[in-house]
Amino acid sequence: MAKETMSSRERVLKAINHQEPDRIPIDISAVDEVMDALIDYYGIETGEEQETRLYMGTDGRVFERKRHEAQLLLLEKLHVDFRWAWAPYVGPELKTYPDGSRDGLFGIKRGGLFFGYALEHPLKEAQSVEDIEAYPWKEYANVDHYDYDQFEQECREFHNMGYAVYGGPWAPIAFWAMDLMGMDTLMMAMYDNPEVVAALVGKIADFYYKQAEIMFQKGKGYIDIFFMGDDYGVQCGLMMSRKLWKKFFAPHLERLWKLAKSYGLKVQLHSCGSVRELIPDFLEMGLDILDPIQVRAQGMNPAELKRDYGHRLSFHGSMDTQETLPFGSELDVKNEVLERLRTMAPGGGFILSPSQHLLTEIPLQNIVAMYETAYEYGFYSVIHKLEKGG
Repeated sequence: MAKETMSSRERVLKAINHQEPDRIPIDISAVDEVMDALIDYYGIETGEEQETRLYMGTDGRVFERKRHEAQLLLLEKLHVDFRWAWAPYVGPELKTYPDGSRDGLFGIKRGGLFFGYALEHPLKEAQSVEDIEAYPWKEYANVDHYDYDQFEQECREFHNMGYAVYGGPWAPIAFWAMDLMGMDTLMMAMYDNPEVVAALVGKIADFYYKQAEIMFQKGKGYIDIFFMGDDYGVQCGLMMSRKLWKKFFAPHLERLWKLAKSYGLKVQLHSCGSVRELIPDFLEMGLDILDPIQVRAQGMNPAELKRDYGHRLSFHGSMDTQETLPFGSELDVKNEVLERLRTMAPGGGFILSPSQHLLTEIPLQNIVAMYETAYEYGFYSVIHKLEKGG
């Protein structure tokens, strides 16, 4: 087997700059239950676990990081080149109710498995900008409720270990607007009450901009990529018109991206679904990396995206969590990895990762097959043989 000749950071940055490193960078996104299953599968054991800390997840729930050290060892085992630095939540205690639901970010009560869903929409009845202004934003979304010193420490440690470091808030602006107002109400208000939508989106974006300012300054010199996420696409197209997206959301993304660029960071955006129509806008606004490439969504064929945009845009993800990983065989998974290497990897600009979070419905052997194949065949000396049919 070929040997690594670069650190993870060197590998990632070279790939993002559309050059070929020693091998393709590898990443992971998975729920804790899958991470735990993989830890047990590989027999990873640690001594004293790191002190448990509370974190605010992308869905607004507070979660405990309990097997942190074991997860880091798992990432090494899977040859993952990235590390996330998070700012632990240290604000007022958030209630958990007997039915398992809980209070979360922006004052939204949430329930359900994994990322859950909003059980109520506190701004559903908002009819004026004054209604938006009157909401207790500082109580429910306060930048002072996070431990940025711990964030800085994580950034520094991962940087010194040679990994590519993700840093900054997840900043799902549209996600929270939908949860606060209700998706159907928000969509209608974009036409019927645009001032209210603009005020709501602005409040959410301002919170994340302030948090990004703090995190980018704290992690200055240690962060490589600002990775933020939202969802603008569904299976067959955009969930709103391009015109509405540009009106309500693009200016806030551009403001965040300019801030990240001022710190020398690469910018990576997550959006599920079919977002091909927005790629020209993403590029004009300065996007470097698009995630997750939901390959079965309309217009998201990875080989076509590489052909049309691969000279300007890098791609992260593309391992199909809709069909291949949950329902395919290990051979199906291996063949999909090899196809991605043939079509996406040449010339750099490709990071292999699942297209969405790995959930418990995916057979463990398929996850293992994905990572083992990606590492065994992901060296560029091997990829060039695959291109030639070797």
